[in-house]
Amino acid sequence: MRLREGNVVRKRGGPGHIKVGLVYPSVYEAAIASLSYQAMYYYLNSLSDFVAERFVFEGDRRPIGLEWGSRLSAMDVIMASVHYELDYLNLVKMLISSDIEPDVERRRSGPLLVVGGPPAIANPAPLSKVADLIMVGEMESLLPVLVGRLSGRPRDIVDALASKPGFYTLGLEEVKRVYPRELPLEFHPIAQIQPLDRKPIWGRSLLVEAMRGCFRGCRFCMEGHIFLPKRDRVLIQIEKIVKEGLKTNSVDKVTFYSLSFFDHRDADGILEIVGSSGAAISVPSLRIETLSEERIETIARLGQRTLTLAPESNSCRLKRAMNKYIPENLLVKAVAAASRAGMKNLKLYYMIGLPGETMEEAIGVAREVLSLKRDVFSTGRISVTINQFMPKPSTPMQWMPLEDERTLRAKVKVLMRMLNKVGVEVSYYNPRLAVIQTVLSRGGPEVSCPLLSLASGVESSWMKAMRRCRLDVRRYLMGFEPGEPVPWAQVDLGLSRGLLEHGHQEYLKDLEGCPDRR
Repeated sequence: MRLREGNVVRKRGGPGHIKVGLVYPSVYEAAIASLSYQAMYYYLNSLSDFVAERFVFEGDRRPIGLEWGSRLSAMDVIMASVHYELDYLNLVKMLISSDIEPDVERRRSGPLLVVGGPPAIANPAPLSKVADLIMVGEMESLLPVLVGRLSGRPRDIVDALASKPGFYTLGLEEVKRVYPRELPLEFHPIAQIQPLDRKPIWGRSLLVEAMRGCFRGCRFCMEGHIFLPKRDRVLIQIEKIVKEGLKTNSVDKVTFYSLSFFDHRDADGILEIVGSSGAAISVPSLRIETLSEERIETIARLGQRTLTLAPESNSCRLKRAMNKYIPENLLVKAVAAASRAGMKNLKLYYMIGLPGETMEEAIGVAREVLSLKRDVFSTGRISVTINQFMPKPSTPMQWMPLEDERTLRAKVKVLMRMLNKVGVEVSYYNPRLAVIQTVLSRGGPEVSCPLLSLASGVESSWMKAMRRCRLDVRRYLMGFEPGEPVPWAQVDLGLSRGLLEHGHQEYLKDLEGCPDRR
């Protein structure tokens, strides 16, 4: 892959340098949009004894390093950053095409393979027969420990780190999640890779992590739980990143990463910093209840043309049960304010297939959108993304079942028909992929079997690979009772005892009623 990029680290390794293959098992555009991937790249290359080269997924082609065209098998260490369960397959494909044995129990030579990322934190078991080590926690706390041990034989490194908090290996009975109490500036890159002949997902901009974690406690949200507690990046750091980063990257837009931007204690001050810099702003993640007319006017004045909101459902009882009860009138007010502020695009995210959801409640999604289009946002463009609820490990809803595929497809079909006929753009997550993703997210070491079978070409589809491996797919999709053994039980999130189980019970209780809509 030949690329023109700005801010690439042109560092040649010599004798004694540790060569790290930094793998993002998805397309190049997704890798560039990952601030954590870029942070690892710059941090590792800042160390005198390390050289990090990037590798991304290129389909059936053998991956080569983006900096020097190196082979992945020539690296001393592979560090893979995985953000999506279906990318597990891409990771295994990259290993096989690089002539690296993907089964950790059969691997006798080659680079040490270390994997991290949100799904690996929530449940490290699915990749435990592929990776030598899995990082269960955040890079600021774990990378310094890892690089301090990267010398000697891979087996010795694994043995030394397997007893440390935050590192998991096959057969370990418990691992404690590790995270920093504050967000240090040294791990946030100011210079960032800027593609010159490809368009990044968010457009060319400076990526800034405003905060990490979320205190809202939505019961379905994996990131909201594995990144607790909520931590705000201090304003002085953000000011430095913005002022220096705009110049260093030759960009005129700032994109903020957070789970809920206006939950930052200095959110309005951040807007002032961007405004005084003369840059445009992009805030992809906004909670409806944190918005005011003034805030919407401000981000519109700073160049944001799309308001992205996630009502999740129109059902009062389901919103309450998932602990995201937002009165409908607040959504209407926010959308009306966006229209008055001149925003031309409205993007809405909804979730169907929630436990207890009826067909009528699913249809309520379409009715809400139709009402917004008719009465509030008639001259703008509305796009709707429909996701299926998938029970995620390390959340209060981890024990819930996945709704059956036939019912999910029936709901999607009705919503598509109702919304398409009035010109609303609708995208949805394939229900079959929801089944596969749920198996991968809730599975144990045994799911490496279909991964290896599919990646090596022994089977041509996920379902065939699972049948070949004698996996009962229904077992991964059904509900569990709290207390039943689950593959991710060995992960100690560091949360108060019983928090997840309490949330599970509260979901069931909250299905029984609903507060006043007014």
